[in-house]
Amino acid sequence: DTASRLRDKENKCHGVTLFEYACSENSMMGQTSSKYGVRHIGLSRDWIDLSNDTSTEALIEQVSDIPKRDQVVLWGSIPCTPWCTYHRILIKKYGKKYETRLQRRRNNSMLFFRRFAKVAAAVLARGGKVAFEWPQFCEGWKQEELQRWIQDNQLLEAICHGGYFGMVNDKDEPIVKPWRIVTNDERLAQ
Repeated sequence: DTASRLRDKENKCHGVTLFEYACSENSMMGQTSSKYGVRHIGLSRDWIDLSNDTSTEALIEQVSDIPKRDQVVLWGSIPCTPWCTYHRILIKKYGKKYETRLQRRRNNSMLFFRRFAKVAAAVLARGGKVAFEWPQFCEGWKQEELQRWIQDNQLLEAICHGGYFGMVNDKDEPIVKPWRIVTNDERLAQ
């Protein structure tokens, strides 16, 4: 079951536990964290179904079970595709039917965000760190619910570019992909 799989993965290290919410199976963060002695729990769709409340509750329970002496960090990077600015052009091109389908995808995205926010609340309640990232110009940032979550948790903002973190194009050249990160971690925000 989900809880026992989380517990097995969590018990392998002590000190800092990083939950990477909605990552790829071989995320760069997962590959890098072990170099720094950070326990990484990658919550990829291949490993856990984040679209249901049972998994969310199991994850919250797992966060609560981590020894208080350990630092817990939650990094959220839920899919941003429904919020891409290019959809403005596609709505004009394909009309109301496209817009209706897009709105369903956006509603699902916000449901996904709400589940992330529940886990974030558990992390924050134990004094942990949270971070949430999307591309800087992603239209999801305009959602009132997300803005309220940022304000209520007094999160700080950081803007960075993917090229600084190893993102490259087909020619192995660093790319400019601006990200916006909101976090309660002052060091990350600097």
